[in-house]
Amino acid sequence: MTLARMTPRSRRRIGLLASVLPALLFIATSVSNRTAYRIGDVSAAFSALQATHDAVSRSSFWRGAVAALAFPFSTPCSAAVATVQPSPVKASPPEWKSEFNSFPEGLFDSRVPPRIAWLPYRGDVDPFGDAIRFPSWLEGKWRVKFTKRDIKFPQGWLVLNENVPGVAMASILRLPNVGAEPVATWRFALSEDGKTTRADWSTNLPSTLDAFWDRAKSIAVQRKDGSESVGIRGQTAGLALTYEAPLRETSQKNRTTRIVTSTWLGGQSWEDLADRSCLAVEWVRQRDPLLEPNSISDYKVLTALGQASDGSVAGLLRVAAFLQPADDNYIESNNSAVAVYDYSVNLTRVKE
Repeated sequence: MTLARMTPRSRRRIGLLASVLPALLFIATSVSNRTAYRIGDVSAAFSALQATHDAVSRSSFWRGAVAALAFPFSTPCSAAVATVQPSPVKASPPEWKSEFNSFPEGLFDSRVPPRIAWLPYRGDVDPFGDAIRFPSWLEGKWRVKFTKRDIKFPQGWLVLNENVPGVAMASILRLPNVGAEPVATWRFALSEDGKTTRADWSTNLPSTLDAFWDRAKSIAVQRKDGSESVGIRGQTAGLALTYEAPLRETSQKNRTTRIVTSTWLGGQSWEDLADRSCLAVEWVRQRDPLLEPNSISDYKVLTALGQASDGSVAGLLRVAAFLQPADDNYIESNNSAVAVYDYSVNLTRVKE
C-alpha cells in the first residue's frame, strides 16, 4: 500500500512511529553511570564489576525507564517519607530532612537526587550515641525485619573500591552484610526525662551483627573512655563491640577475635507528635584495628520511623558511605556519599 492510498488514520500512525523511533534508538544506546544498580551483595558486585558493567547498566536502565513511565509518582522511599511529612502548621522539620528524599528512577525521572554530605556535623559531641533521643512510643523490645530496598552509587562506579564502607563484611555494623534480609532485635530504654527514649546499643549492635552475619558471634559491648583521644571530633572514645568471626569469608574454621569501636561524631533527632513519627541522623566513625591501614569507616545513618494505629512501627533505614582522605577519589567525591544503602524496617513489639 502506498502512502497516497493509506487512510488518514494509518498515515498518522506512521508519523507517530517516525517521531518516536529516534528517541527509542537513543534510549537503547545510552547508559548512565549513575543508574541505580539493584544488587544483593556489594562484595560480589565489585568482583564482577569489569565483566558485567555494561550488561547491568543496560538492564537497570531499562527497568528504571519502564518504572518511571508506569509509575511516575512512585519511588523506593516514598512510603517511609510519607509517614513523617509534617503539615504546614507544625514545627518545621530539620534541614537534613532533604537527605531522606528519593533518588530519581530511570531516564524520564527529572527529580534532583538528594545530596548526602559528611560535613558539617550536627548536634553535640556524643561518642556513645546517648544524646540521640527517640519517641516514648519506642520504649521496649522490638523484633525488627530488615528488607533491602535499593543500593545507589550517586557518583558512579569509578569512585568505588574495596575500602568503601559496606563492601567488606561488617565494615558497617548497622548493616553488616549489605543485601541480607534478616530479623534482629532492637531495644529502646526510657530516658532520664521520662518523655523520650534512647537506643540500647548494647543490645542493638550485637543483635544486628549476629543476624546479618551468621558466622559472627558477638561477645561483649563496652565503653571506651577515649584516653588516647586526639582533638574533639577525632576522639577514639566510643562503644567497642568484641566479636569472633573468620577473617576471610572462605575460611571455615579459623575465627579471629575482633574489637570494633563505633564513635558518634554527631547526631540529631526530630519528632512529629501529631503524626507519631520521627527522623534521626547519626554521624558514625567505625574503627577496626585488624584492617590497618584501612581501619576507619565513616558513614551516616538516616532513620525514619512511624507508628501505626495498631502499635506496629515501620520506616526507612538509609546508610550513606563516604571515602577517606587517603583515597585517590576523595577530592572528587566532594564531601558527598559514594554509596547509599536503603532498607525498610518493620518493628513488632516483643514482651520482655
